[in-house]
Amino acid sequence: MSDDEHQKFHDAYIEFMKLLPEEKKELEHYKVLLESVNKQAVFFKDIYKKTNKISEFECAKKVKRIRELRIECDNEVKGLKKSIAATEDFIYLYEDIFGPQEVQINESPENLKDNAPNTEEKVKTNSEKKVVQPTPEALAWASKNTWYGMGGYHEETSFAYSTHFEVLKDGIIGDSDEYYNELNRRVIEAYPDLPVVEMSARKN
Repeated sequence: MSDDEHQKFHDAYIEFMKLLPEEKKELEHYKVLLESVNKQAVFFKDIYKKTNKISEFECAKKVKRIRELRIECDNEVKGLKKSIAATEDFIYLYEDIFGPQEVQINESPENLKDNAPNTEEKVKTNSEKKVVQPTPEALAWASKNTWYGMGGYHEETSFAYSTHFEVLKDGIIGDSDEYYNELNRRVIEAYPDLPVVEMSARKN
């Protein structure tokens, strides 16, 4: 893998490491909002029976709007969960190939503690105690399949990552020609237009 290709993977890794906590924070926001919306729906359903300040018709209108909002929030939660899963998949596979990295995340002032010494927090991955060195085969595959881990290919990257484990689970030896042929075959079958490089085009 050339230095430029490695740099592309590294830049994407840094981007995703910084994006992940923001996605998780946004997910929690929508979860809280969804819980609030559900409580509002229950409240407005029968409140007209307890006060003359609002009619049954007005309550029904509010409940309808709240239900629409609930659907919107629910869709946001589902979308964020999928995005977080894809982001985590890329991070885990990058670390499997290149080893865990240390990333500096710039915190916004409102998120900092009063006693924080500076505006940068060093974040280390959970797997930092076990550094995995990339194999020549893994590096060769990554250098050929430059789409992997790049922007616009989150879904494909996530699929390839999960397929990696499925192939191993089927008893195929990792890093073997059979392994990469099978990995590529399944990825191509799922994404026919994806520029997947076959084993025959891979340098030994």
